[in-house]
Amino acid sequence: MVLREDKMGQTFLVPVDLKEFNPKDHICFYVSDIVDKLDFRKLDKKI
Repeated sequence: MVLREDKMGQTFLVPVDLKEFNPKDHICFYVSDIVDKLDFRKLDKKI
């Protein structure tokens, strides 16, 4: 029984951080910064 197959030529031992593949000025970083600054405490209380 094989739990996970080995992949020949695999270059990464652990999963990569996909942010490393985006340029530093990519919009995803801007959106992430905005979302980090939002306050969700009131929304969390309603749920």
